[in-house]
Amino acid sequence: MNGILFQRRKWITPRVSGLPFLAALSVAFLLGAQVTLQAAPMTFAFEAEISSVSLGIPFDSGIDFSVGDTISGQFTFEPFEEDCAVTSGPIQPLGCTRLQSNTFLVDVNGTEIESSSYEINVLNNGGVTGFPQLTDLLQPRGGGLMSQSAAGSINIDSASSGFSMSLVGPTDSIEFASIPGSPLAWNQFNLERSLNITLRDGHGGAIGFQADVSQFFVIPEPSCLCLAILALATCTAPRCGRVGCGQINNDFPVQKEFSNESFTEDKL
Repeated sequence: MNGILFQRRKWITPRVSGLPFLAALSVAFLLGAQVTLQAAPMTFAFEAEISSVSLGIPFDSGIDFSVGDTISGQFTFEPFEEDCAVTSGPIQPLGCTRLQSNTFLVDVNGTEIESSSYEINVLNNGGVTGFPQLTDLLQPRGGGLMSQSAAGSINIDSASSGFSMSLVGPTDSIEFASIPGSPLAWNQFNLERSLNITLRDGHGGAIGFQADVSQFFVIPEPSCLCLAILALATCTAPRCGRVGCGQINNDFPVQKEFSNESFTEDKL
């Protein structure tokens, strides 16, 4: 004689475990430490207010600006946390210059001008023009400024146009000649914070401005965003049974046939 055994319906509920969360944090920490050790590129953003305008020999640059305008910008660079100073003698350090194969971009009233590469000049406990005392200096500077505006790109001669950002601070702004990766370190340069832009047309025309630079802040790199998303997704992902997450097991009730030979009350 055969019988039918009915099993109850089961509701499979999602369960969140702390193990994936801890694993994600561990991966993020290790990758973050690796990024730090490898001096991964950093991207800083800033705002500046135009304090003076130079109209040397005006030309149609396709860019409008005046005193009091607020501009914005961002640049990517590779930190260098070691002492890069070169010396002219046994005592006086002169600092160093580090090339940056990254973009320096400035948005002037909706028109972007950028340089595809530039350099950062570093000086520790040295002399800077206009300052009688010894100072520290961080100075991103470069040429090849190109307008993203169709009109401006025609008249601006990229080869003779450029920028210079001068950040001058007291001698304790940096411990030695280096390029720090923290915006807090860059913001300690408070004796002078200026950005100079010069645009030329290649035929004698030249215009430009100087702006007072505000504080720097970090724009997260895509790799950091991916780590954060991965950690969030991992710690919130449910652990699912074989039938899926949050679903009724539609295979129940399951009819199992058994014979009298194998059936006993212990199997009920």
